[in-house]
Amino acid sequence: MAKQELLIINALKTIFPEASWSWAIPALRRAGPIWGKLESEGFSQILVQEIGSEPTDWTPGRIGAAVLNREYSDLVNWPINSFSDLPAELRNQVHQTYQDYE
Repeated sequence: MAKQELLIINALKTIFPEASWSWAIPALRRAGPIWGKLESEGFSQILVQEIGSEPTDWTPGRIGAAVLNREYSDLVNWPINSFSDLPAELRNQVHQTYQDYE
């Protein structure tokens, strides 16, 4: 296992409850674009600020919305309860970006 991967895993272990480690970390690891973005310094802390520390909330849609919130903060009212709460333009961008990585 590469050093960077261990750093990501250890960072996620400080965020998520221990009971979720066995499923939450592998789920994020399987999402290549998300895992790759977690290598960026401070990205996991941005997600904690935007989404929280509940691993079930770290869905691809919400992670995408958090990234877009950084770029389009004037269009997103946080916290969002549902993907459908996003403006149509952002929903389409999140959906398209996710489809591009599938």
